[in-house]
Amino acid sequence: MNSGEERCVMGAKREQAIVGLFVLIAGAVLVGTVFALTGAFGGTAATYRAYFPFAGGLEPGATVR
Repeated sequence: MNSGEERCVMGAKREQAIVGLFVLIAGAVLVGTVFALTGAFGGTAATYRAYFPFAGGLEPGATVR
């Protein structure tokens, strides 16, 4: 193997390593985003109250699904 072929092989290995690192970082960002959006980081559940003049027959205190 001459030096030109050796450089090409090393360049291909480096490119594969960079692509692999990019994929790992992108996967970590995706997983972190999913956990953040679902509230899996230990956030407390918030209670919201909304007041509407008309709620389509919903009674006060009824469970909303």
